Amino acid sequence: MGYGLTLLLVQLLQGTWVQPCQQSMVRKEIFHESSVRFVETKFLDENCEQGFLEFSSDGQFMVRKLESLEPSEISVAPESIEQLDPPGHSMDFTFQSVRLRPLSEAALQWMNQQSFCGKTQWRLMEFQNVSGQKCEFPGGNIRVPAEGEKRYGIFRIEEELLYLGRLSPEADGTSPEKRPKTWDSLPYQKVSVPGIFF
Repeated sequence: MGYGLTLLLVQLLQGTWVQPCQQSMVRKEIFHESSVRFVETKFLDENCEQGFLEFSSDGQFMVRKLESLEPSEISVAPESIEQLDPPGHSMDFTFQSVRLRPLSEAALQWMNQQSFCGKTQWRLMEFQNVSGQKCEFPGGNIRVPAEGEKRYGIFRIEEELLYLGRLSPEADGTSPEKRPKTWDSLPYQKVSVPGIFF
C-alpha cells in the first residue's frame, strides 16, 4: 500500500463517527491525526436515554492494505472507497489508556458498593483509569485491556458510513490471526468533521 493511499485513508477517517443505539448502547469513534478515542456508553433503557456508565479508550491507530482476506470471506457487499481492491483495509490499534465513569447516581452507588474494577471512591461523571483491571459485570467478569495492548481490525468507508469488523469469540481482534473476517451490519455515521480532539 503506497504512502499516498495510506494518508488518504487516514484523512477520510478524521472526525467523529457514531453507531446508533443498539442493545442499550451507543458507540463512538473519534479520529484525530493518528490518535483515536473509542467511547462506549451503556444505558439503562433500550432507547439509550438513561445513561448508566461510559468507557473511553484512547490510543494510536495504523491502517494498512488488507492482504489476508479474500472477497469471498467478507459477508457484506465488499464496497470500498474509490473501488479499492481488496474490499477493505486493516486497522491496528494500540491502547494508551482505558477510563470509566458513572453517569447516574444508580451507577455511582453500585460501582462504589462493588469496588468496581478494583476501584473505590467513584465520583459522578468523573473518569478513573481502569487499564488492565478486572471488572465484574452482572453477566460475568471482563479484563480491561492494559496500556500497550493491541487490537487488530478491519474497516471500510462508504460515503459517510464507516463499517468495522464484527467481533466474535473466534475473531476477537486480539491477534493478527483473530482479525475479524466479516462486517458488522450496523455502520457508524459521520457526525462531525475533524476538529478539536477531546
